[in-house]
Amino acid sequence: MCEGTNLSSDNVMKLLEFVLNSVYFTFQDTQYRQVFGRPMGSPISAILANLVTEHIEKRELATTLTHVNGGTGTSMIATPASISDS
Repeated sequence: MCEGTNLSSDNVMKLLEFVLNSVYFTFQDTQYRQVFGRPMGSPISAILANLVTEHIEKRELATTLTHVNGGTGTSMIATPASISDS
């Protein structure tokens, strides 16, 4: 079950698929179905962009920290060097 709703994850995914595959627009009195990309200005577009960006950031940060600290899983804190350190 998804947090904050009584819907299952499967139902949320089915609803999302329906919404993403039901994008239509009119251009010069002709209706088209959008098959690539997300519509600008749609609330779902911003949500999906944020979710994808968060996923990429977490994945890349985990990869970077693993390479930097040798995979120990310890946190790193960067502090500026003081003048006396030079």
